[in-house]
Amino acid sequence: MLENMPLILHWTAFLILVSYPGVFNEATPLISVEYTIVNNLMGENFKHSIQVLVPEGSVLLQVMKKAAEIRPKEFSFSTEETSLGPFVTAINNLSGSSNEKTYWQFFSEERPLEEGVGTYKTYNKEHILAIFSKF
Repeated sequence: MLENMPLILHWTAFLILVSYPGVFNEATPLISVEYTIVNNLMGENFKHSIQVLVPEGSVLLQVMKKAAEIRPKEFSFSTEETSLGPFVTAINNLSGSSNEKTYWQFFSEERPLEEGVGTYKTYNKEHILAIFSKF
């Protein structure tokens, strides 16, 4: 298995470049981002984590798309387009609700993000958390 690792990494890089044509080129290095979704608030509790490779300069939305592509059962999500960019309305079939005052809050390590998923640029070895929260 280990002897095939460079080939696997090469194909992963190729697939990422094909996924984002015109945005990244072969010289764009890949970064590794850990992405975790957590619900301890409503219904069945869950915590799922995944490590994804994305081109350097990728925004959080690209990390989420890659996670959903690899493991759609856990990491599927929905967004709604707003004047401020995409707003995450649901992850793993769990939707936020203005009536119940719930939403998905995003963190880098333990720090709440101050930008949206469409503009926040991820960095290598970052741990992004999406936590179902109340406001």
